[in-house]
Amino acid sequence: KQKTAYEIPKRDWSSDVCSSDLAILPRFEKLVAAQWPGVPITPTMEAGATDGLYTRLAGIPTYGPNALTEDPNDIRAHGKDERVGVEALYQATEFWYRMLKEFAN
Repeated sequence: KQKTAYEIPKRDWSSDVCSSDLAILPRFEKLVAAQWPGVPITPTMEAGATDGLYTRLAGIPTYGPNALTEDPNDIRAHGKDERVGVEALYQATEFWYRMLKEFAN
């Protein structure tokens, strides 16, 4: 017999908030300034779900820098025609590559 949602035991998925006093922030600022001079870093909290849930539950502070740019007049998140621009994808991929190199050292 397949369990219904009503029969599945509930689990507390809450986790501690990651610190906003980031010692790693200067490293991000350097990366952003190299690729997008003059663009400020603005910490935000995403309203959606993330796999970071599992690392936070394990006690690992988890941050998700979003390097994708989008036209504020053409946001199609989670629609049937969801997309990002080709140039935005290339720029974000380059940023994430540089970020991984920076933090892997």
